[in-house]
Amino acid sequence: MMDNLNFDSNFLAHNTESCLSKLNKEENWNRLPLINSCSHQNLKDGQLVRFRGMIQDMYNPVLYFSSYAVRNTKTNETLIRCGKYKDSLEYSEEEEFLFESEDNINKERRSVYCVSIPALNDWAKLPLHTSNESLVNHENAGAKRNMEIDEEESSDKSESNITKRLCSSQESASNKQVANGMEYDLNLPIPNLMDKACIINLYDEDGSNLKLNDVVEVAGFLSFDSSTTCTINGDFCTDDEIKFPPSSIVPRLHAVLIKDAMSFNPPSNLLSTDDVWQNAAYLQKELKLVLTQVLFGDILAADYLILHLLSTVYKRQDMMALGKCSLNLSNIPSPSLLPGYTKKLYSLLSELLHKSHFLPMSLTNMNSVDLIPKKNYETNKLISGQLQLSNKTHLVLDETCMEAGKLDEKGVRNIQALGNLITFQKLDYNFQFYPVEIDTNIPVLILSEGKSMLNSDCHVVLQPDKMCLLTINETFEAAKHFMKDPLLSRLRFYLSSIPFKDHEIPSDLQKVIHEDFVKLRQNDNKFSGDDLHILLVLARLHSLSKGQQLLTHESWQTVQDMEEQRKSRIIKK
Repeated sequence: MMDNLNFDSNFLAHNTESCLSKLNKEENWNRLPLINSCSHQNLKDGQLVRFRGMIQDMYNPVLYFSSYAVRNTKTNETLIRCGKYKDSLEYSEEEEFLFESEDNINKERRSVYCVSIPALNDWAKLPLHTSNESLVNHENAGAKRNMEIDEEESSDKSESNITKRLCSSQESASNKQVANGMEYDLNLPIPNLMDKACIINLYDEDGSNLKLNDVVEVAGFLSFDSSTTCTINGDFCTDDEIKFPPSSIVPRLHAVLIKDAMSFNPPSNLLSTDDVWQNAAYLQKELKLVLTQVLFGDILAADYLILHLLSTVYKRQDMMALGKCSLNLSNIPSPSLLPGYTKKLYSLLSELLHKSHFLPMSLTNMNSVDLIPKKNYETNKLISGQLQLSNKTHLVLDETCMEAGKLDEKGVRNIQALGNLITFQKLDYNFQFYPVEIDTNIPVLILSEGKSMLNSDCHVVLQPDKMCLLTINETFEAAKHFMKDPLLSRLRFYLSSIPFKDHEIPSDLQKVIHEDFVKLRQNDNKFSGDDLHILLVLARLHSLSKGQQLLTHESWQTVQDMEEQRKSRIIKK
C-alpha cells in the first residue's frame, strides 16, 4: 500500500524523519509530479514535486529565518513559525513580525540554477507522470513577505517597505510582458523547446558536495510566490535579480531530498546489472554486428567504436584523465559522395546512448557558436555554452562539413577548447578576468575525411567494403529493425553500466605487461609511455566489454593486435 504524501512544509519540518522515510521509497518517489514533463499550469504553489536536471549555475549562500516570531496584535499572543522550505514570512494582517525576538533564528541556504539535462536523448527522458491525488494542502497563510535577509541588511524598515513595493511593481510589469509574449532566455547549453529550468534552494548539508554540471533529481516544495519571483539572493530586489525570469517561467523549488545521477540511471526497471554483466559477451557481439555493418563492414573500426562508447574517466592522476579514449574515424565518405551519412550514424548512436550531442564543425559554425560558458558580471549569471555538459555525455564532431576558409578569433578559441577537452578532459570557463578550470568526462568521437585537425587517443582509418557503400541506406534501415526491445534496452543498459565496473590487473600479468613494454620499445624506439597507457586503457575496456573484471592474457594480446592493425592502416594511408 502506498504511503500518504499529503503533507506540507510545516508538517515536514516537524516530522522530518518519517516524511523522508516515505519519500525514499521508490514507489512514492515516482508518484511525485515531474516538473520537466508537466505544464506549470497544472502545478500549485507549495506542491511537493520533482525536478530532474543539471546544475548550470551556483549562487552564493544567503541567510533566511529558519524560525521566527509573530505577535497577534489583537490577542497579544506570540507564535513561533517555521521558515524552512518557504520564500516568505507568513503572517496575517492581524499579526506583526517581531524583529527583535530571540526566537528568530538565522540559517544559511544556497541556491543553484538547474536546467533539463542537456543532450538527453528522447528515449531516456522520463515519461509524463500524472496523479489524481493532491499531495499537499494548499492553504493560504495570509500576507507574505520575503524571508531571505542579506548579511548587510538595512535597519531602516520604512525604506525596506518602499523597496519591496517597488520590487512588486516591477514584477507585475514583468508578468505582463510574459503575457504579451515576451521571451526569457532559460540559459540552456543546448536549446530545446521542451527543456525547462528551475532554481533550487538547498538547506542544511543537503547538496554540500554538489558541483557545477552535476545531474540530480530533487524532490521539494514548489514556489510560485509572486512576491519573490524577481529575487533569489536576498531580501530586496536588485536590478540584477529582476533580470531573472519570473517564477511562472523558472519555478523555485525548496529541496527536501536529492538523488544523484547514478540513483536513477538504469534505462529499464526490468533489467538488472547482474543480468547485463553475465551476458556482456553476447551483448558485445550483437553490438559489434550492428556497428560493423553501419561502418561499411569494417570490423576493426567497430571494435574501436565499442571501446570508445564504453570509455569513461575513472581517475585523475598527474594531470592525466585516466580512462578516456577519444576516437577519430577518418576516411569517412564526403557529403557529396554519401550525403547524410554522419547524421545517420549519429542517429543510430543516439538510440543507444543516454546523452549525446552532434556538433557540425563547419567554418560558419565554429566562428559563431558559443562553446565555452562565460560569466556575465552585470547579471551575475554564468552564460551557458554548448560544451557545458554533464558527465558521460557523448560528443560527436562532424569534420566532414568543414570547408576552406579562415577561422576568426572566436573560431580559434572554439578549436582550442575542443582540443583541451579531448586531450585533458578539462575546460576553461571564461570568467573574463581569469579562467576557471572545470574537469569533464565527455567521450569525443570525431568523424572526418582525412586525419582530424584535432588530436585523439586513437585514429582509425576506415576501410569500407564497396558493396557496403552501395547499400548503406538499406543497412541503416535494417539496423533499426534489428535493434528492438528487448535487445535494444539491454544494449542501452550495457553501455551505461559496464563503464563503471571495477577492473584489476593480476600480478602475474603485470610482469608480462612490463616485459612486453620492453620488447615494444626495442622494436620501435618511438613507442612511449603514452602508447603503453593507451594499450592499458584499451585492455581495460576490452575486458569489461566481455564481462571480465580481471585483465586476461587474451584481452592483452587482442588489444596489441588491434593497435598493430590500426597503426599499419595509417602507414599505408
